[in-house]
Amino acid sequence: MPMSPPTVRASVDGAEQVVMGIPVDNFPTQQIPIAAQNVLHGNQQAFRRLEPFHTGLMHCMDDSPSCLEAFFLPWCQNSRQYNVFAYGRTEIDPLSCIVPMVIDCLWLPATPFMTCHLRQKVRHRYALSGDEVSDFVSAFFCLPCSIAQHHREMSLHGDCPRGFCVNVPFSGVSRNLQEMA
Repeated sequence: MPMSPPTVRASVDGAEQVVMGIPVDNFPTQQIPIAAQNVLHGNQQAFRRLEPFHTGLMHCMDDSPSCLEAFFLPWCQNSRQYNVFAYGRTEIDPLSCIVPMVIDCLWLPATPFMTCHLRQKVRHRYALSGDEVSDFVSAFFCLPCSIAQHHREMSLHGDCPRGFCVNVPFSGVSRNLQEMA
């Protein structure tokens, strides 16, 4: 005889809260995932609303220095972005710069895979909307634009990875708009 799944009920209006047939008050909370604890205890603030990227994928000309670096030195810019996430520094890690460059020279797409991975890190760190499929498509078919978009987004959040061509973080205001004013 097949077993029925355990009862899972929860409400935030003060009604009886039961997880897997055990009242929540008697359930050890360290065994409940954090997201479930937040729902059970009415902490809706713990969930962040996902927002889109603050600049578009094709808005490279809003920040031409990062666009130039992403086009001519994608390995170096990816290395800097990786180091900001992993170690909080903006230096180039020689290993994460040279190895993808060599692999790319062998006609194997290392840089798009690294960019796809970094795009997921950017989305998760800054609570941006998107999914793995859009990350893959943008990294493989719009590689320089994707790298430049990461750079702009990181700059807007105070994590500017800098670069050979980039001395000033992206401010969010297009240079064309500054010239018109």
